[in-house]
Amino acid sequence: MLGEVNGLHRNVAPSIGPQGLVLYFASDRPASGDARGGLDIWRAERDDRSSLFRSPKRVAGLNSACDDLPRLSADGKMLVVLRACGRGAVEILRSTKGADGGWGPLLPLDPWLHDALGVSDLWVSAGARTLVVSGSSKRDGQQGLFRLEWGPEGRYGEPKLLLQRADFQLRHPWARITERRIELVFAERYRSATYGGDQRWRLRGEVIQSSP
Repeated sequence: MLGEVNGLHRNVAPSIGPQGLVLYFASDRPASGDARGGLDIWRAERDDRSSLFRSPKRVAGLNSACDDLPRLSADGKMLVVLRACGRGAVEILRSTKGADGGWGPLLPLDPWLHDALGVSDLWVSAGARTLVVSGSSKRDGQQGLFRLEWGPEGRYGEPKLLLQRADFQLRHPWARITERRIELVFAERYRSATYGGDQRWRLRGEVIQSSP
């Protein structure tokens, strides 16, 4: 499936298009042209779902000297970029696909998000009406997965806790947002009776209705 995508470099934050034919990811592989350093956003394509992805190309205009991680919306029309510079807060930017298929300039997704949540990852619905955010609340310190809905005020509403993470019992989450539901998959830690009560990791799935 991945074909020429992998190599001897760090490849993280995969995000696949709605038809399964386009893959965005972040990599520290060397690049020519306007390479800026850190993790940059790359794109790979394939002809159909049974084919391998061809050699990836760096996406021009969306990268910086920081680490840039892509998250594609469910309809493939918006690319959200999580920009992490050192130990500072993660900047959340968005780019909209133009009529020519190229990506427009990066703009803030919603500055209010930085006041509400410390964001480590997020997933975007079609039209960016719904966000699922992995992070922590800046108001009460709760950690876990949160849902935010775009409101009539022209910004996202208050985050609502979907799943709480306590003492890092929840890791490596993934979310898919449709019109009717939110599908979650994550790793959780539990005590296994089979292994004498030792703590182990397992995958767990949850389905939550999308309507607030």
